Order: sequence, then structure tokens, then C-alpha cells
Amino acid sequence: HSLELVKTLIYAGEYNQKVLLNARRNCNSKIKEMNELITKEDLLLEKISRIKDHDDLRNEVTEHVNSIKEVFQRTKEKNIQVIAQQSRKAAGQQKFFDYVRDAIPLTEFRTTPLVTRQGIIQQKGVDAKLSTDLLLLAQSNAFDVAILLTGDADMKENIQLIRERYGKLVFIIAYLSLVPEEKRFNTISEDLLNECDCFFNLYDLNEEEILQISGLRRERTE
Repeated sequence: HSLELVKTLIYAGEYNQKVLLNARRNCNSKIKEMNELITKEDLLLEKISRIKDHDDLRNEVTEHVNSIKEVFQRTKEKNIQVIAQQSRKAAGQQKFFDYVRDAIPLTEFRTTPLVTRQGIIQQKGVDAKLSTDLLLLAQSNAFDVAILLTGDADMKENIQLIRERYGKLVFIIAYLSLVPEEKRFNTISEDLLNECDCFFNLYDLNEEEILQISGLRRERTE
């Protein structure tokens, strides 16, 4: 039997002006704080330089203060980079959304607004939306086979439910390596492996296969 694509649903946290402004405000606040601390360390260095005696102690303290200044400077530079990075990510996401909407039929974005927690941009509600949609679509018999690009262990109960109660097949696509040094790159909970009907491991793809399904192929041929 062949499978017919009904629809592709893409779940993601979506950038918005509020989250970008909050992140920028937090970074600017941290940059201002680091500038003030750096200025204090510079004043301290100036005072230390006027000490005439105790050369060894003066040099030791100077080295220590400079090391603290480097920490403050790195923190400042990191926050400057975060501002630029988040702006690039937001623009890149919008470009991707536009491309998918224009070029790929039968595709729908199911997004929730990104939020900031303690200055860090995070997703909120994406997994819950996916779980709810999966259950509702199974109840309405909108599909026979669900192909999920996820490895979230929180999906376990819903997958069990739609398989056992509604007779749906669930295929999961994720990355799983059994090499100890590579396990940190895994994108699936091992508990979830036993709950699906079929597992496609991205780890098994070779470079040629990756290029066939990737935008990298276009970049290399242009």
C-alpha cells in the first residue's frame, strides 16, 4: 500500500517584536552593567599603578584585576553578539516561513509566540499544541499514519493513546547514536522508541542522502 500525504504541520515557537525587544532590553542592561564594572576596575588599576613600593604585590593585584576585567569584557561581548544573533534568527525564521508557504503545498505552520524567561528566549506551548492536535486529528480520523519529527518523551502517552484507541500508525524520525561520545546529540528519548510503529534514524543517512533532502545540495550546485 502507498501513502498519500494529507498535510504537513510544522510546530515552532515564533519570533515576535515583544520577545525581541525584551531580549534586547535585557542584553543592553547587562552591557551597561559590565561597562560600569569595567570602569570601576580601570579606576582601581589607576590607583594601584601609583603605588611606589611593593612591586611584587602591585603586579599580582594588577594581574588579578585585569583577569576580572576580561570576564566582564567577555560577558559584554557575549550580550552584544546575542542581540545580533537573535535578529538574524528572527529574519531567518521569517524567510523560512515565507519559502515554505510559497513553495511547499499542503503545509501549515502551527506556532506559539516565543517568550523570554530571565532574559533567555524560549518556546512555550509548542509541545502541548502538538500533543493536542495529534489527539484531535486522530479522533476525527483525519489521518491513518502520523510521521513525527520529534523525540520528546512527553509525547509517549498521546502516541500510546492514538495507536491503541484509534488504531493509528506512528512513525518517528529523529537522530539516535549509541556511541557514548555522540549521545549528547541525540534528539529522541530512548523511552519513546518502543512506542512507535517505525523509527527512521537520521544517524543512518550518508552524506549523499543528506544532500538529496537538504538545501545544501542547491548551494553546492549554484
